[in-house]
Amino acid sequence: MLLADADALAKRRRRLSSLSWFMAALCEPVARRADREDRVRRRFWEGRFKSQAVLDAPAALACSVYIDLNPIRAGVAQTPETSTWTGIWSCSTGRGGRFAATSGARSPQVDLNAGMIRAVTNPPQGFVSKHSFTETDMAARIGAVDSFAHCGHPFALDLSMETEQVTDLPAAIHSCKEPSWENTELEAQNQLTVWLHLNDRANYRKWNGIVRAHKASIVTSLTDSILKPLQTEHDLDIAVIRKVHWDILGALMENSYLSSGHKAFFFLELFLVYEAGHFPCGWIGNWPHGKLRLY
Repeated sequence: MLLADADALAKRRRRLSSLSWFMAALCEPVARRADREDRVRRRFWEGRFKSQAVLDAPAALACSVYIDLNPIRAGVAQTPETSTWTGIWSCSTGRGGRFAATSGARSPQVDLNAGMIRAVTNPPQGFVSKHSFTETDMAARIGAVDSFAHCGHPFALDLSMETEQVTDLPAAIHSCKEPSWENTELEAQNQLTVWLHLNDRANYRKWNGIVRAHKASIVTSLTDSILKPLQTEHDLDIAVIRKVHWDILGALMENSYLSSGHKAFFFLELFLVYEAGHFPCGWIGNWPHGKLRLY
């Protein structure tokens, strides 16, 4: 019996009161599963107790919008207001999300979810591309990419955003790990998903199935035939591989929904960078304005 073993009992109590032990128990199976899915061995978590930094209010809002639209992507709800237990649901039903000051009988309430609701129901203007895109055979285009062939060489492609080149691979790796790039790409995906929620909900509910199909038929093949050999040959940081995965999947999803009439072309423009043999690795400025950093 545990109660009869004083040493074992003390050990269990120390573990139950240890945040480090809790996080280790929580993170290890997630990391193992991610490694299995990506077919790699690596250190998955970047830093202590952290997978992705959310450092400011815009980043937190972008994450909140992404999370609150998950039930719609999964097909378990049709609108944010019916997505039970999300922030928008709690606000719209009066079940939370408001703070009333305790001093004074007529203190006004502050709506803590107002920014998130505005971001979904009346989204700000996102990235505006000067190019037009039509649906193409992305699998064939991805297979024809000469990955990283011109990294370090001058970049001459005409993109909608200004660009700034980094000088070497270490600088590119450092840049692609910066939270500002994570937040920019999250904002870019939100631009498409919010548009679909507002304008094409029926097809938006197919999102998860389309993602799974692209991963199975295109992204896995890209990893096995191109990215893993490149990683081995050049000892590439796993962050580079993960960024390529995200960017290619983003371009695939934007291409898949072109028939809906959206104009969210950020990842399709990033794919033009890959086709030119370069690596998009960062963002300078506040979304949607700023410069694309590339190698």
